[in-house]
Amino acid sequence: MYILLMCMAAAPNSSGQQPTNRTLVQNNDGHTGGNYSFRLFLAPNQSFGYDIFKNEKIIFHQPAFSKPTISRDEMLVKKEQANSAAMLAIEKIKKAAIPTLSGAELRKITGNNSR
Repeated sequence: MYILLMCMAAAPNSSGQQPTNRTLVQNNDGHTGGNYSFRLFLAPNQSFGYDIFKNEKIIFHQPAFSKPTISRDEMLVKKEQANSAAMLAIEKIKKAAIPTLSGAELRKITGNNSR
């Protein structure tokens, strides 16, 4: 079970993309190995990216998924999808795995499992 706490971001990120609220993620027992949070931002292509922080320091930047190899089915076009993606990336970080998400993971999050 997780507790989500909303915090306001102080300023836009350096890329000029508009940040959204920052969310703190902790296990309900308080044993996370650090406090993780993430901040979503809206990219020019009308999809979301996110930054992940550990103890207030950025540890991962995921720009909006807009590479030619990424299909529209794998883009995070809804805030709820971006929240889910950031949470999954944090879970991967906690397990010492690479936090990037696969196409299959993105399609599962977006509900486009047709591939």
